[in-house]
Amino acid sequence: MKKESTTSGLTQRHLMASIFESGAAILAMIAEREPLHRIQKAICEECEALLDQVLCSYAVLDEKGEFFESVISSSLSDSYLSAITGEGIGPIAGSAGAAAYRKRQVITSDISKDPIWVVHRDLALGEGLKSSWATPILIGDRVVGVFNVYTKSIREPDQLEMNVMDYCAKLLQNAADKLTKSRADLERAYTSDHHLNLLRSEHQFQNVIENISGVYWVNDVVENKTLYVSPSYEKIWGRRRYKLYEDTSDFIQAVHPDDVNIVRKAYENLTESLDADITYRILKPDGEVRWICARVKVVDEDNGRKLEYGYADDITERLDSVRQNKVLINRNQLILKGMLDGFLLADVNGKIITTNAAYANMVGYEQEEILKKNISELEGVFSEEEIKEKINEIIERGAFQIDTKHRHKNGSLIDLEVSISVMDVEEQPLIAAFIRDISDKKKYQRRLEKQFHALEQYAFINSHQVRAHVATMLGLMNLYLKGYVNGEEKKKVIRHMHDEAVHLDNLIRQLSVLISNDHH
Repeated sequence: MKKESTTSGLTQRHLMASIFESGAAILAMIAEREPLHRIQKAICEECEALLDQVLCSYAVLDEKGEFFESVISSSLSDSYLSAITGEGIGPIAGSAGAAAYRKRQVITSDISKDPIWVVHRDLALGEGLKSSWATPILIGDRVVGVFNVYTKSIREPDQLEMNVMDYCAKLLQNAADKLTKSRADLERAYTSDHHLNLLRSEHQFQNVIENISGVYWVNDVVENKTLYVSPSYEKIWGRRRYKLYEDTSDFIQAVHPDDVNIVRKAYENLTESLDADITYRILKPDGEVRWICARVKVVDEDNGRKLEYGYADDITERLDSVRQNKVLINRNQLILKGMLDGFLLADVNGKIITTNAAYANMVGYEQEEILKKNISELEGVFSEEEIKEKINEIIERGAFQIDTKHRHKNGSLIDLEVSISVMDVEEQPLIAAFIRDISDKKKYQRRLEKQFHALEQYAFINSHQVRAHVATMLGLMNLYLKGYVNGEEKKKVIRHMHDEAVHLDNLIRQLSVLISNDHH
């Protein structure tokens, strides 16, 4: 039969380069003891990426090797996987079942004609599968699973495809061999660290390590070898973990050039101090700079090993936030310092938290003295109980404005206009008060009130005189206009009108003088 190759356009060199790249990532997952089912699924996906138009699965056998306990695949339908799960192995149980039964590779080029597919033929053809190439995965003499490659065309694999399948099978065997062995060695390596004492089981270990935001690692100090580094390393450092397993110096290469000496010195002192806290920068491959805060501890194990346990956090955002807060605080302090109005910030009990120089000048105290006081000690109008009521009212209403008096250090009272609002700081309500000295305004208001009162009294006292002069003038003008006076009498009337006008003018002048004197 002529074989239809899907990799004929792929050179041996290019394929092996791709295999090496993908294989390195899988080996790193194995070294990091990632969950076995994830590694198996990743190998299937890598095979599909390397070979066009294939669908891969991995069938896991039960402890006794009698049936498929689960089937892992990203490409096959859930209904197909469910149908295969729980099926027993045997000479006519499809390519995977036959491979597990025979303990050797089984190649089916045409599912529709191969007698080993008599039981599951309709199921496979219904999925559109035409050929199936199955490789059993053995640990010693025991089959632990079957790696299966399907195509939707009738054919056998070519040599390149066989090479890829063999390599994937070796990866699956490596993973199964390492991750199904006793975890005693792993536990002994971590037993002295109080964090990992909680991680006795594989489930707990994976659950914690894969969900921490920082990077956790364990190094063998004597052998200068990385034993473990958590998955978050790749996200924070932007570098592959397997490189650390190959060469621990990959870590120092990521440190910012300006901080290399800081890190080296800390590690040189680590053999004596046995623990260290280090803050430094790393340079990610894309040029981004991140700040790292690391805690490192060296422990002598009972078995003679010297292990370095470390945990590192990316604190870049935290530092940026601190810097921004400092900028805001400095800016706010400059604003408060330059304000003409006074400012007080107090808690809901009236304890003063912050003030500014303008308010301190108003009341004659130093700012430090004010910060030791309660609002009730400065308030000159409202009692302590009334102040509490006002604060509750402010919290309910959000803001309002009042006129009050505060006690000066010399005992005098100062007239103030206070605008009050509520500020939520870390979910705690604080009372913010902007204070204006209105003493001069009050004095002016009192002067105006005094002037108005004086004018009112003057007008009341002299109104009859003004009305008398005006009435006389109106009467004389009426006689004059109606022709009741002639000759010399006209002159007398005009003179008398002039005299009345002079008296009225004098009264107005006196009023002007009174207003002017009161104003000054």
